[in-house]
Amino acid sequence: MIAKLPCDIKITRILLMGYCFRVFEQAAVICAFLNVEKDMFYMRHSFLNVMREKLARYKLNVDELNLSDVEDFSLFDMRTWQNKVSFSDDSNSDHIAYLNCFNTWLHEYRPELIPEMAKYKLTKVDKRFMDSHTNQKKEEVKWSLRNFVNLDSMYLTFEQITDLKRRLIDMNLQPEYMESSFSGSQED
Repeated sequence: MIAKLPCDIKITRILLMGYCFRVFEQAAVICAFLNVEKDMFYMRHSFLNVMREKLARYKLNVDELNLSDVEDFSLFDMRTWQNKVSFSDDSNSDHIAYLNCFNTWLHEYRPELIPEMAKYKLTKVDKRFMDSHTNQKKEEVKWSLRNFVNLDSMYLTFEQITDLKRRLIDMNLQPEYMESSFSGSQED
């Protein structure tokens, strides 16, 4: 069973424990972020290039986004750390930050993907959702830049979650243990 999942053995164990304790969706988000090769938060060496490209593409203003000071590397590091702490609800846990950041993105900027996550018979994710460069919304881009969040990692994480769910279903694991907490279908 473990060999059929495309994750490191430690990540797979987290996923399977999440399934057993009926917190699969949360475990899947955390495992997917750990398995995705892109960082959730931008590193300073890549952020400035991405920021300039997105500002031009979406005709955004640096001052409007409150990003005029990010060229100062020490301020950049402090602001990314503050955002990560904010997403972690002051727990200083990267895993909680991943989960809360993904949930914020999903509910506020991509609610159309929630039904896709709740499906039991998942197929390969529709490419139109995953083409992050042509499908990003202006408000989504502004949010990601303000919070130094890499949108590509969000899309890749979503794809990983749906793939992990599909693989578990193919192994005949019961889908009701994977009820989507994102769509509010979990019973108390």
